[in-house]
Amino acid sequence: MKIIVLMGGNSSEKNVSINTGNAVLKSLNELGVNAKSCIYEGDIKDYLHILKDSDLIFIALHGGDGENGKIQLFLEENNILYTGSNSNTSKVAINKHLTKMVMIKNKIPTAPWEYFPESTFFTAYKKYNFKFLFCNWCTWNITNRTNVFRVANYIDTTK
Repeated sequence: MKIIVLMGGNSSEKNVSINTGNAVLKSLNELGVNAKSCIYEGDIKDYLHILKDSDLIFIALHGGDGENGKIQLFLEENNILYTGSNSNTSKVAINKHLTKMVMIKNKIPTAPWEYFPESTFFTAYKKYNFKFLFCNWCTWNITNRTNVFRVANYIDTTK
């Protein structure tokens, strides 16, 4: 069996992914598995020939396309076997609001939350004294309202 360890990617977590991928690759090789790395960046379609030349893709990607279902969907569309959740599950799991909706539907206990669509977030957050701020893409530990404003101002200036 030939395994490709897919690592890298386009997210800010690229270096974490490469560290994870190298650790997985080392372990597989120590077990005698025929495993190679594929460090990708840019467009995953450019790596199709490498990915098709394997029996299994071990996804070692962090953040972005590696967790939101896009890479999984690409692999599914090209009939390439891979580890981890399918594209639909990944798409839901990365979104905190959708995940909580699934939990409620399945009677799984979850803490109460309030959902702010991105278009309304910056006007709605001012009335709350957040301890944690959950976004679709991250979790910020916020200790007080002043820090919420600092984070929001930073985000506003990076748009």
